[in-house]
Amino acid sequence: MLDPQRELPARPNWGSRDSSNRGANSQSNSSSQRREQPGPRQERAGRRPPPRASREEEPTRRQWDPEGVGRNLFDSFGVLGLGLNATEMDVKTAYRMLALQYHPDKNDPERTGMTRDQATAHFQLLNTANSYLRSVL
Repeated sequence: MLDPQRELPARPNWGSRDSSNRGANSQSNSSSQRREQPGPRQERAGRRPPPRASREEEPTRRQWDPEGVGRNLFDSFGVLGLGLNATEMDVKTAYRMLALQYHPDKNDPERTGMTRDQATAHFQLLNTANSYLRSVL
């Protein structure tokens, strides 16, 4: 029960683990205080996602094999610019972004560095990778 004579704190500090808000029976000995461990959100705050390949890279410097797209995960994720730990939502958003960029009707040779025929072939690879990954994931 609450002691009616005792004042309540103006604003409780739920995140701290010091003994100031524990009540009258708690000890304020510094050796009994715990170090504050970072929570899951604090640990993730400093991490950054892995770097993606830049858009200016030439198609000859790719690390995926066009023959493997639609046959294995590594090449199918590679054509979409994703890592092996990508989720279904990552596949969906990467495919939509790249499909708009490499679609033969919307291809900008200055932006992609590809002719219409090259963009068509790359767009077909994107479609193959998307359909394969959507069936597997």
